[in-house]
Amino acid sequence: MAQQIYFEDIHPGDQIPPLGPQVWDTPDIVRFSSAVENYEHLHQDRKWAREHGFPDTLINGPIKNSMLSIMLTNWIGPGGFLRKLTCRHAGMDVPMNALTATGVVRGCTVGSDGLGYVDCDVQVTNQKGVATCIGSAVAVLPRRNGPGIPLSFAVPEDLLSLPSVHPAT
Repeated sequence: MAQQIYFEDIHPGDQIPPLGPQVWDTPDIVRFSSAVENYEHLHQDRKWAREHGFPDTLINGPIKNSMLSIMLTNWIGPGGFLRKLTCRHAGMDVPMNALTATGVVRGCTVGSDGLGYVDCDVQVTNQKGVATCIGSAVAVLPRRNGPGIPLSFAVPEDLLSLPSVHPAT
């Protein structure tokens, strides 16, 4: 089980422990695509992908999203809560690329609810150092001697002005 980190331990500029590098081969991609019901030829049919101008089948977006989510939940520990994760896919990765999820703390705020909100920049890069998935996340961390994080809660009004905290529309 992951060790619990607390809001007071986190500072802007802190690096989030990376996940990876992880090499994704074609069977891994097909299994993952099937699990999320993504049956597009682009992710499973090498001949089709090449006939349509792609270098190979492509690693799909949900794989990269899951790498970011796993990295973040490993970091925040069992008492933390991943409030929001957004990303955009900025490049293509093909089978046998080695992907690494990384992140950095952008800001730390105590909400009017007494909880610690941590704003992060996250990305997935390949073995060439190219960021092919770029995003942001908000984690809620417990505070030492502070309230526990409830299972369900609304973001306090005083934090809604932060772009990465704002609820998705």
